[in-house]
Amino acid sequence: MAGQLMMVGFNGIEPDYYISRMINLRNIGGVILFGRNIESPVQVAQMNNQLQSNKDASAIRQKIELLE
Repeated sequence: MAGQLMMVGFNGIEPDYYISRMINLRNIGGVILFGRNIESPVQVAQMNNQLQSNKDASAIRQKIELLE
């Protein structure tokens, strides 16, 4: 499962179709949130819930990181 070794990021303040697809199909090990992804604490909480609700996202539940 090489996907579990990958951590990915994305542009914008909402995860797009492609990041969700990568989580579901590639069993991604984590998602990195950068300043470009963050608007407010509420938005980050909603985005984390959305990312973790992906079909096979159990691997990333503890691995969503925030970077400036």
